[in-house]
Amino acid sequence: MERATSASFQNVSFPKLREVTGYILIYRLKGVRNLGDLFPNLSVIRGMQLFKDFALVIFDNGLESLGLRSLTR
Repeated sequence: MERATSASFQNVSFPKLREVTGYILIYRLKGVRNLGDLFPNLSVIRGMQLFKDFALVIFDNGLESLGLRSLTR
């Protein structure tokens, strides 16, 4: 995914994904500006399994914003 462009993700979306019970790790994801485009209805990251004490880890990528509007506390 390091050499991906925005065209690579043009038609990629997971609208049925609403809940993650473990964690989400985003690493070196290029070509995506906003996670809300990929996960428009994600509302819960439970964190029952964590990555270094975190349920959401974003590292070394080109995101401009999270855009996860449905995500709740």
